Amino acid sequence: MEKIALSGVSFGILEADDLWQDLITEFKNEPRSSSIYNCYATHPQLAASTLTALKRSFGIAAGAGQATLMYLNHDKSEFPEYHKRYLTCPVSFYSFEVWALIQVAQQAELEFLDVCSTPNNEIQLSGQLIQLLRSKSKKIQKQYNKYLSGLGAQLNVKKLELQVQNRERVTGGDFALLFEWKDKDGRLNICPVVFQAKRSVAVNVDISQGNASYGLQLSVLSKSKCNPSFIFYNCDSQGALSEPRLPTVKSVKDIIRKGPPSKTSSIEDSLSLSVFLLDVIGGNNYFVTSSRKLALNAILPGTEELELASIVTFSVDPQALLAYEREYNEYLLNKLNLSKENDS
Repeated sequence: MEKIALSGVSFGILEADDLWQDLITEFKNEPRSSSIYNCYATHPQLAASTLTALKRSFGIAAGAGQATLMYLNHDKSEFPEYHKRYLTCPVSFYSFEVWALIQVAQQAELEFLDVCSTPNNEIQLSGQLIQLLRSKSKKIQKQYNKYLSGLGAQLNVKKLELQVQNRERVTGGDFALLFEWKDKDGRLNICPVVFQAKRSVAVNVDISQGNASYGLQLSVLSKSKCNPSFIFYNCDSQGALSEPRLPTVKSVKDIIRKGPPSKTSSIEDSLSLSVFLLDVIGGNNYFVTSSRKLALNAILPGTEELELASIVTFSVDPQALLAYEREYNEYLLNKLNLSKENDS
């Protein structure tokens, strides 16, 4: 039987096709699956940004994925075809681990639509999203353990406990993500992302808030090198929504390039969470490092100013959280020693 080699995993043609078809069937059976496609059909600006990101993912696609992209691009296909033929296909990407990470994010944001259909605030929504990333990591790991364990990979989402107290919580729902994957040469890549969460029913969202101590929220975020971004939750604080939009991510640099506004569109120049992570892996103008120390230390000095509620790791390495905990303890020790020196 003909085999497909993919970064340490070898599939039979029929085996790969079975995995693919099972995943498509699973998606179709999800009650909210039509909401994903409807979201892109209803919001052409979001669809345009998404298709741009998908087209420029050519560099992280395996041979089969590149052929699929060329076909879809030539036919000027819409998002549903990219989703069915590319994003869900286990041999689309150079690494099975990368494909699995994307599946986790896709499944988490799909179920998150149920969360957004009922009243919630930013803190609750961010907590639910992180919990869904965690639960879907476990599900995908169990579902494809045959392949992932052979690579020494274990999908996991874990929280780094921060020793920060007495913060003034005026913005709420904010978190940082330490997103990890391996490149084609097996080297570790880490992308630290600071998310400012906003809940809104309207497409245009108020981003004029500030902190009495640190100034305008947008200005504080723009100073961070950790890919600062807004994550927009389409959720009402009072009533129910029958078909919420996908959670969308918008880079701060795309907001301030025309000057600091009081409002911004949650769909223009935005990507769903899963496509945003795909774009990150594709290396499209994000701050990425191979050093966990550097990635974490880029976030920590601004923890209070950014009002981070938590730092979360999303990785295929089961030892990732332990590594970050060691770096965090070293950071705290250095901070304490520096404080003593300044006091003496």
